[in-house]
Amino acid sequence: MIWLKLIWYILKYCGLVMLICAFYMFTLNFLGYPLNTVNIPIVVILWLMIFSADLRYLWLVIPVGFVLETWSVGSFGLMTLSLIISLAIVSWIFFRVFTNRSVYIIVLETILAVVIFRIVFCIFLIIISDLSWSMAMADAALWWAVGYEILTTTSLLLLAYLSTTFLVRYFRPEYIKLNTKGNYV
Repeated sequence: MIWLKLIWYILKYCGLVMLICAFYMFTLNFLGYPLNTVNIPIVVILWLMIFSADLRYLWLVIPVGFVLETWSVGSFGLMTLSLIISLAIVSWIFFRVFTNRSVYIIVLETILAVVIFRIVFCIFLIIISDLSWSMAMADAALWWAVGYEILTTTSLLLLAYLSTTFLVRYFRPEYIKLNTKGNYV
């Protein structure tokens, strides 16, 4: 029986990794410019950590990053390391500092995740490719793309958070009241 649970857990884990990667590839290839800047791994992993209050979902970053690196044109491991570092910092902040799960905290956490991800990504890019800091940060199109990424990623996570909160609250069976005889009111 334990083997079946382990196999089911591994299949569920691999399915979630493939689903994240497929959704990310769909947004990159089929959506237009402002919408294809959504950082799907950040959205999904933050969403899972918000609703489960569990750090186990942080381990999803490693296989998702490695699968996405196979289609990346940059140096291998750059995106994975940036995702690991940014989501580890944001999860620490989320579980230690901002323990309230309000809309403002969700927006702040998403903005922090994207900003830290882009800063770490640029730092690693500078280290790997021997660019100077001014050459890597001088392009105005980079800042517009980062701004769109912050806006779209935050909007998508906020929409997912609000819709999930509404659905969980609406379909939660704890709101059905029982009288003293055990019958529904």
